[in-house]
Amino acid sequence: MKKIVAITFLFTNILFSQWENQYYSSALYSITLVGKSEAWIAGEDFSIIKLSDNDYLEIKYSGDVSKDFQSIAFFNEKAGFAIGTKGSIYLTENSGEYWKLHSSITDSFLKSGFVVNDSTGWIVGFGGTVFKTQNQGVDWVAISTGYNLNFHSVYFINDSTGWIAGENGIILKTSDGGQIWYPQNGNTNYDLQSIYFVDSMLGWCVGTYGTILITENGGEEWIARESHSEGSLNSVFFIDERQGVAVGSFGTIIRTSDGGNNWTPKESGITINLYSIAMYSRDTAYCVGGNAAVLKTIDGGENWVNINPRINNIHLFDAFFIDSNTGWAVGQNGTILNTTNGGRQWFPQISNTDKDLTSVYFIKSNGWAVGGGEIILKTSDGGKTWSYQNGTSNFYSSSVFFINKNVGWITSDISKVKKTLDGGKTWSEKFIEPYNVFTADFTSIFFLNENNGWVLGSNQFNQGTVYKTNDGGTNWTLVYKSTEYTLNEIFFTNNQKGWMIGNIPYDDAIVLTTDNGGAGWTTAAYLKNYSISSICFIDSLEGYLCGANGKILKSIDGGYNWAELESGTNQWLSSINFIDRNNGWVVGDHTVILKTTNGGTTLAAEENFTRESLDFSLFQNYPNPFNSSTIIKYKLPVESNVKLNIYNLLGQKVSTLTDENKSAGTHEIEFDCSDLPSGVYFFRIEAGNFADAKKLILIK
Repeated sequence: MKKIVAITFLFTNILFSQWENQYYSSALYSITLVGKSEAWIAGEDFSIIKLSDNDYLEIKYSGDVSKDFQSIAFFNEKAGFAIGTKGSIYLTENSGEYWKLHSSITDSFLKSGFVVNDSTGWIVGFGGTVFKTQNQGVDWVAISTGYNLNFHSVYFINDSTGWIAGENGIILKTSDGGQIWYPQNGNTNYDLQSIYFVDSMLGWCVGTYGTILITENGGEEWIARESHSEGSLNSVFFIDERQGVAVGSFGTIIRTSDGGNNWTPKESGITINLYSIAMYSRDTAYCVGGNAAVLKTIDGGENWVNINPRINNIHLFDAFFIDSNTGWAVGQNGTILNTTNGGRQWFPQISNTDKDLTSVYFIKSNGWAVGGGEIILKTSDGGKTWSYQNGTSNFYSSSVFFINKNVGWITSDISKVKKTLDGGKTWSEKFIEPYNVFTADFTSIFFLNENNGWVLGSNQFNQGTVYKTNDGGTNWTLVYKSTEYTLNEIFFTNNQKGWMIGNIPYDDAIVLTTDNGGAGWTTAAYLKNYSISSICFIDSLEGYLCGANGKILKSIDGGYNWAELESGTNQWLSSINFIDRNNGWVVGDHTVILKTTNGGTTLAAEENFTRESLDFSLFQNYPNPFNSSTIIKYKLPVESNVKLNIYNLLGQKVSTLTDENKSAGTHEIEFDCSDLPSGVYFFRIEAGNFADAKKLILIK
């Protein structure tokens, strides 16, 4: 294969991440209430989630996927801590906006945390681990109970009096703030998972094999009660001395209204394990569990609704947003997800198909989704209901694009383009290429208005083609053909400026750009060891790519130079979509949904990304076009080693104008091209970490 020479510079540094994973689907182990309308949740993959007004769920921290948070507790609305595996203790001092790792004090499995007041807190864990803090977690003091069993739960009713429950039915009590602990007889050898008291006398314990214990004398005597459950009960909570709820394995929820003497099973609607329960009032409660389940009741536990339903391990192929709040994502097996709050919550919509959906497009509440079997789905109510418009073939529809609620196009295999003028009620179709072994399967279509559009695709021999229409798709003209790489997606910001991406066999990618509406294309960037699936530009300078291994790239010079952004995932990313300069989403494999609200980089990274670009300058040559010579000017803020080269349209270097150290200031250099033929060339500068390129036109 002929090697393509790059006229690009890929920044070697990786910019700090500002992408939030919006579709968390791992287990949630702990929920705690803070204030009147806020709760905090902790779980697998070192994740911390905030639950706020209107049941908004927001991931506030996500760290090492090899570790889990087991418990979370708050001293007040600002200060709190989360604990978990490998002795992990994380603290927050600013209402959960930032979490910092506490210095290591143990490598034990930490299971339960509890806050007594604004300064005092407790941690218990495996191997008899007990810690106490009296300064909001800044310092933790090891406490000895005399027992080396695994402790699962801790509860205090005041500074002095508290209990610990754990394996083999162990229950310990202290009446002096933890200096002395003495055992209580729970009359069971089953592991106890959770303990709760409403005052110094009345308390409950729950555990494995449906164990429920009740005490009315501070634990001097514990009496077993029937739970009607054979699985593990993992958490218990009482809002007063009579009304309580316990949750456990296989979606078990049991409720009592007589102080725990009698328990009634309630339907949870799920079969996954539930791990923690918290009650706001006699009516409102939340419980959390596996698969990121967050169940809510507003009638005292009679009925429960999962406010965070998850669809796991689905490859999402495309996403589309109509504003900063409302968007859709589509994927395997007919999956359609919808958000109306900027991605804080995603809910499945019923597609009535199990075919893969590869592309989605919306005009206000009117939307279309296409995919396998050339299926076409249509909604007129924002996705509340989806209906079939087509879909009976063995071919694949890969891209849908509408310019208003009536006029739209769809691309399919074997170079097929479909068009509708009535919102999808009827479709006409056109085969652009003759059917043979070289026929391209179209994968992307883009229109600026009812007349001007482009379509591209590739064949089985990794050859890509691009066609353009000026009459809405009645006639198509071949404007580009590659013989060495596939073409995946095309994007335009106006009727002249556009880009497309392709992949070269063996994991290299190429970005091509046009300044004349697609009549001519030049190589903007050659990205070695990247496989790119999607491209999106905000304007003629700022754009994004995403692809394999969780890669997200950003350009601020029209696609010639790209910097890698830290995405926080290594999954395949299929589609990237921005609605403005700040707000964007990426979707991909394993139901990954990422969001940024500041263009994908932190403020520090953004400064690092643009500072040198703002201080260094490469000016357009003059005159341009020119005959035999032209002047190229550039500006340096500091002394730098400068490389200034000339390239032809094939990316081949045809001249080196300078390659030496230059002082700070403005410099000019004359380019004599009397020995070059007429044509379009590029001049490119590298100075420190700055790189830029511009086009010049030689006419003889």
